[in-house]
Amino acid sequence: MDYPKSVPSVGLVNGKFVDENPATGMPGSLIPASWGNAVTDELLNVLRAAGIQPDESEDNQLITALNTLCDFLRLKNKPTTLEGYGINDAIRKGEYGLGANAIAPSDIDSIGLPGGFYSWSEGNTSFNNYVGLVNIPYVVAGYSGQIGFRQGDTEPLIYVRGTETPGKWTPTRKLWHDGNLSPATQAQAEEGVDSSTWMTPLRVAQAIRGGGDVSKAINGYLVLPRSMGSLILQWGRVANAATGGTWTPFLIAFPNAVFTALSSAYGNGAPDLFEGSEIFDVTTSGFRIANTSNVGASWFAIGH
Repeated sequence: MDYPKSVPSVGLVNGKFVDENPATGMPGSLIPASWGNAVTDELLNVLRAAGIQPDESEDNQLITALNTLCDFLRLKNKPTTLEGYGINDAIRKGEYGLGANAIAPSDIDSIGLPGGFYSWSEGNTSFNNYVGLVNIPYVVAGYSGQIGFRQGDTEPLIYVRGTETPGKWTPTRKLWHDGNLSPATQAQAEEGVDSSTWMTPLRVAQAIRGGGDVSKAINGYLVLPRSMGSLILQWGRVANAATGGTWTPFLIAFPNAVFTALSSAYGNGAPDLFEGSEIFDVTTSGFRIANTSNVGASWFAIGH
């Protein structure tokens, strides 16, 4: 589109139309019908492309048409790629797993992967099989972090790893949660040997007590928790321990054995009288205790 320069005697001045000047006798420029029709048709084509009905009384239809055609959603033959819009530095849908609902397996053991989403199905890897993971780069090349979710299990299994030194992964670790780490049972807490369960405050208290028991009396006992060997300590008094021995049952029978049993005279108020006391015939259920003066005696025993 241009001025009709090729039309003979069109009367352009400095390449543009001029009006007739009666005072100087200069004729005005000629506008050929073909040129006028061509210009008008070209403008009308813009209106039609924008879906606007030409109206001779309107003087803003061309700008309206141009604004409409500049809307990407209404452009004809609009681009379908980023390059089509002149964008050459963007990430495409599906690249690095962005916006995708499935990802082809990648070399997830490679340190230096671009940040994004990756997957691995089955095979030789130091991370885990059947995982989708996020790779997180660091400010220094050669360092990276990964967190991944293993698929196909009844509970979510989450794995993580970082880098120890440039180019060297740390070991892969599993994250524990209340779905895959069961709390300890009372028996496990009291036994104190399991290392694969977690302890609630109740279980900690039970582990400390651990099957222990106590009777805080003159005739009493203390059962230590299983984590301390389930030792049993018992003590008591016998009011009249015969010289030939008085049978005295333990407050609770020792399940296995008696390590030692001790006695001493007790209850004689005479300052110049000294008695002796002895324990004998000791079994897991009781013993005989004697006093040389047929008076009181105290006893103490340890077993399990």
